[in-house]
Amino acid sequence: MERETIMADIQWIKIKTNIFDNAKISILESMPDGDTILVIWFKLLSMAGRCNDSGLVYLVRDLPYDAETLAHVMRRPVNTVRLALAQFQKLQMIDIENDIIAILDWENHQNIDALAKMKEQSRLSSYKHREKQKLLMGRDVTVTKNDGTEKRREEKNREEKDTYFTCQYFSVLKEKHYNYEQAFPDVSIDQEYVKMKIWLDDNPKKRKTDYGRFILGWLNRIKKPDAPATPEEEVAALKEAGVE
Repeated sequence: MERETIMADIQWIKIKTNIFDNAKISILESMPDGDTILVIWFKLLSMAGRCNDSGLVYLVRDLPYDAETLAHVMRRPVNTVRLALAQFQKLQMIDIENDIIAILDWENHQNIDALAKMKEQSRLSSYKHREKQKLLMGRDVTVTKNDGTEKRREEKNREEKDTYFTCQYFSVLKEKHYNYEQAFPDVSIDQEYVKMKIWLDDNPKKRKTDYGRFILGWLNRIKKPDAPATPEEEVAALKEAGVE
């Protein structure tokens, strides 16, 4: 699958700068119509590159080119195309089997395996560069990568430091607790928090959503130590506060 993906991405063929020093190219160039024959050769290489099929040249997979079709596509005389194909075969530059043209030694023009290796090396190099940048940037990278996670963690830690009492149902901040102590100086606020928690444990269907109002209503109904309420008064007061 990876090889097919790489092949689909290829839009080039490799031509060496010393190609005109090649003996076969020199022979073709010295022939009558040598310039045209060389153009036909490079066009064949280009067509094989577009096919991306290990050097095969065809119109579609089951429809090979013939000399007339090639002449039309390349816009060159058909007799010159026939001469060029014959010379390419003679010089073992191409092979024609079942009318399909195959460029021989195609890996010299388009090496898929080498390209895959280069891409992998490039990927590893990019990965190492990114890791190095992360190390250099240090904490800034961590904060950016976490996308606010660090900030939320700091806010949670600050909130925990400001919390006076907490249970699974409600939390009371230190500032709020101080306000309760000022408003109810004769009430043991800490004990009442525990009582509230126990009552909520025992009455799961009567748990509240507005616990600020719940706590205030509870404390408003607590009698002073020197004036204890009767059981009937305590029940009536709790019902009035919404605590049943």
